[in-house]
Amino acid sequence: PSPTSAFELDKTDGCGPLTVKVTNQSVTNNNKSFNTLSHQRRFGDGTSSSDVNPVHTYYASNYTDTFYSIKLKVISIDGCANSSVQTIQVFPNPTAQFTPDKVAGCGILPVKFTNSSTPKDTGNIDMMSFNWNSGNGVTSTAKDFTANYAASVYSDTVYSVSLIGTSEHGCK
Repeated sequence: PSPTSAFELDKTDGCGPLTVKVTNQSVTNNNKSFNTLSHQRRFGDGTSSSDVNPVHTYYASNYTDTFYSIKLKVISIDGCANSSVQTIQVFPNPTAQFTPDKVAGCGILPVKFTNSSTPKDTGNIDMMSFNWNSGNGVTSTAKDFTANYAASVYSDTVYSVSLIGTSEHGCK
């Protein structure tokens, strides 16, 4: 009889790079040991392995969700074969970017930050969440953000503003 090819993935989707553990659950169906099976796995990204329980890292496209088909072919000691396939989805990491309406001035200086982030997949900026840090102790989760900056009495003051954008898939 032919063996039965089967495997389990510890993840079927996630943000790239995505490391997936593959657990072989194939059976011989011929009363012989599992160790008598040979294993040929194609990871769907041009690489392959004969390891029984491999761990493999998948990378996302820069512009869209990426799908990989993982194929396991098992061959019995008698030369009988069977294959199984599963698909995983890897989401790209978004780009967080913004533009301030002013980069210098006298304090108190109100600065409006316009968010131009992109999730890099089929979503859009309105599906993303944000964490702003104004550099002056003020934070926000709004899409766009305005902060007021005070000047030092004795010297120029420089503030570092940061934005973390998270896609609808939780990728940062």
